[in-house]
Amino acid sequence: MQNLTECRLKSFISRFELLPSQQTGSARKQRGPEDDTEKMDEIAQHMDITHKRACIDLEKATQLITQVLQHEVERNRELYMLIRRLEDREVETRQRLSDQAESNSLLKVKIDELQKHLEEKDNSLTQANQTVAFLRNELRDLQQRLQRQQSKDRTHQEEDDWLQKNHPCNCGPTASVSGSITSVTN
Repeated sequence: MQNLTECRLKSFISRFELLPSQQTGSARKQRGPEDDTEKMDEIAQHMDITHKRACIDLEKATQLITQVLQHEVERNRELYMLIRRLEDREVETRQRLSDQAESNSLLKVKIDELQKHLEEKDNSLTQANQTVAFLRNELRDLQQRLQRQQSKDRTHQEEDDWLQKNHPCNCGPTASVSGSITSVTN
């Protein structure tokens, strides 16, 4: 805008470089005083028109600059609002991340507790399985002993029955036991 005004001013000056006061005396003599007045009126009129054009150009430039500034102000408002929204989102996101981290920490503690509880249950189950295995072995041993004892008892009973059939005497159970011992040793 300033360049436009400078160009017009230079153009104006170049047109009127030789004002009547600057002209040589012979040229002034050829024109009369009326010519000088006319020339001065033309110059004044031209200056007035140039001044009006410069004012119009200045007003247009001012309006354009005002529009640009208003646009920039509006754009700055929009950017400010966008920044505020982004800052609010950032705060919300940080809060969510903090909450999530706290939740994760609580879950980790809970998982650790459950893992410990599971290990305790696993140890208890292992001990119970070992106890069951031990008791099964004991039961098997006891069953084997019982079977051996029952087998011995049957053998003794058979011997007692055989002795009573073969040697009837009223000596009672003691005699039959001693007799069975004697017969076993024989």
